[in-house]
Amino acid sequence: MYCPYCRTQNDDGATFCEVCGKPLGNGGQTALDPALMQRLQPGQAAGAGQIPQPGQAASGQIPQPGQVPGRIPQPGQVPGQTPQPGQTAGAGQNPPKIMPGGQNPPQGWGPQGVNPPVQPVRQTERRPISRSTVIIAVEAVVLLVIGFLCYNRIQTLGDPRTVVNGYMEAVTQENWAEAYSYLNMPSSPFLSLEAYQNYMEASDMKDITNYSVNRATKNSGGGGLLSEYEVSYTTKTNTSKSTIHVQLTKSREKKWKVVDDWRISLMDNLLNDVEISAAPMLEVKIDGVLLNDETAEVMKSGDQVIYTISDIFEGTHVIEVGGPGMEPYKQEAAFLGDGDYAQMWIPYMSDEQLQALGSKCAEYWGKLMEGAVSGQEAADMPEELQNGYGDAVWTLGRSVDADYITHMENKNPTVILDDFEYWDGRLQASVTMKTDMEVTGVSEVSSGYEQRTAKGVGAMSATYHFEDGEWILDTYYVSYSNN
Repeated sequence: MYCPYCRTQNDDGATFCEVCGKPLGNGGQTALDPALMQRLQPGQAAGAGQIPQPGQAASGQIPQPGQVPGRIPQPGQVPGQTPQPGQTAGAGQNPPKIMPGGQNPPQGWGPQGVNPPVQPVRQTERRPISRSTVIIAVEAVVLLVIGFLCYNRIQTLGDPRTVVNGYMEAVTQENWAEAYSYLNMPSSPFLSLEAYQNYMEASDMKDITNYSVNRATKNSGGGGLLSEYEVSYTTKTNTSKSTIHVQLTKSREKKWKVVDDWRISLMDNLLNDVEISAAPMLEVKIDGVLLNDETAEVMKSGDQVIYTISDIFEGTHVIEVGGPGMEPYKQEAAFLGDGDYAQMWIPYMSDEQLQALGSKCAEYWGKLMEGAVSGQEAADMPEELQNGYGDAVWTLGRSVDADYITHMENKNPTVILDDFEYWDGRLQASVTMKTDMEVTGVSEVSSGYEQRTAKGVGAMSATYHFEDGEWILDTYYVSYSNN
């Protein structure tokens, strides 16, 4: 039977065409148009629209050798030739695509009876690498190398040994501001840049010629936040090595920081505790910083106030002392405590002020001796000496058991400050002046007059108050003891 679609002869009873795969219908029998059958005569070739007879070739030709009678040559097959074993139909051309069921597709099987065009295989053309691409690749490699080196350099900057070397280099160059930037000092006016510079200017680290940094311990401790180093150095004036220990602290803040922030937090030239004892009425300044509850820990103990400074550079400091009704004075003090501790008692007055007060005592003492020797009356004495003058002369006369004193001589006078207080709105001081003295006197006896001489220690204890920048005598008394 013939397929009504592709005109291919199929076996009787076939349901689908073995070429185009379309149903044959009528249980395998093809229904032909009677008018078409009448137009076909025996032996006439099947023209357009005609069904060829069995054994008749298309267009009335006899089938060629190798051609299946009644079948149309497949696409790519040369009419009259039988494909050789291993040879594809169409003299070496690729076989057509196979439809489901292993059947070749007919002509016109595509949509609307048109075969889709065959897409040629696109071969990728290899283009040579351009010069700009090579340059970009080389630049990228160079940038990666530079970035790696910079990262290593940044990490080196964050090394604690590098920090110590940078600090010592700044100290060697006497660049105190840069050296101070390496320090992580507690917030204290006694550890300011000015205080640090004053300390360094007076220390032996001012003239460093050589230095070396050595790791003091491998155990940094503190959860990796501490590191210690030992620094040895020589100076222009001291060629033998001096050593200081440096402790560094790493900041816990890591946000937005590329490197570790190491700073020097402790050195041998820091004192942890300094105690300053002074009278409550005194105002004490150290290097221009007033001691109070904001700059030091304050504790009252009896008639003293104790100021504790937690951190300060050791060495010589300027102490300023003042108070209500008194003239301030300055003196230098060296804080060189045992280990990390130093203690100092602030005197009520400076040595110069005490000497001035002693000179005042010596002046009064001289007038008392002059009056005693010359026999002056109390009314002839300065007003401040009149009260107590008689007792003073009697005491001096009794030292040699004489009725009259003819000569008095003083040697090695010394002044001792007994008391110092702010009382009744004014500053008061109690002073004792002692002197080695020799007294010569005359006593009346039955046979006439007898001269007597005695050697001993005379003393004048006096109380003064400070007014209008001058010490004024309030009360006094004189004592004498024989050697």
